[in-house]
Amino acid sequence: MKVRREVVETAELERVAGGDPLGEETVHYLCHVLRLREGDRVEIGDGLGRVLSGRLVSSGRQWSLADRSWQRISAPVQPSIALLFGLLKAKRWRLVVEKSVELGVARLVPVISERAVVRLHARDNEQFVERWQRVAREAGKQCGRPLITRIDTPRHLLQALKQVETPNRLVGLPQGEIADWHRHLAPQTSTTLLVGPEGGLTDPEVDDAMRAGFHPVSLGPYPLRAETVAVVLVAMVRDRLGIGASERQEEPCR
Repeated sequence: MKVRREVVETAELERVAGGDPLGEETVHYLCHVLRLREGDRVEIGDGLGRVLSGRLVSSGRQWSLADRSWQRISAPVQPSIALLFGLLKAKRWRLVVEKSVELGVARLVPVISERAVVRLHARDNEQFVERWQRVAREAGKQCGRPLITRIDTPRHLLQALKQVETPNRLVGLPQGEIADWHRHLAPQTSTTLLVGPEGGLTDPEVDDAMRAGFHPVSLGPYPLRAETVAVVLVAMVRDRLGIGASERQEEPCR
């Protein structure tokens, strides 16, 4: 039988592991959205790789987990993908966050570039990260991923480029001749992808990326939306690197 998973804040996960009742939002999702009943098995995770398994039990209006055990989700023994992505308007940025979670992107770095329509003040950065990390957790619920994409603080393109450490580096271009991009990917090696905002990266920005070790990748002769470029590029790299599921091990809950 399929076990359903909820993603919560780390503090709530710790409380539930200690025997405290589930939070109201968690109960609503499990009992009213998923329509689970007493005795059903569920997994409660924090999106950071820690997952608590147990059986739903009720006491009056409160619900908790019985027969608890940790499902230790190790970091994938495989290459990871980081995505540097130009800021977009909220509706389209939401799609990027959701698909990043579904496709297993490890890090999503919002990039401030010349053609970015969205402009953030430094004071907005914390609220931006909190808002979109919540969206990432919601996406994690839908696809059941125990490891949720980490969303970084927005930063300017040059700053983001200087902080890249992965050997594989690709910059996606919305149109042009399809290049032999495979030869720029070392097998079983972590990868950073760069995709510009609406309107793409400027020529000087592409030059900056190439000086930082990025190789250009085009997806065909017709212009594509930035979010389409990101989704297709991540899927191509996943396939090329053979990225799959993470490992898990059970251990008693303490």
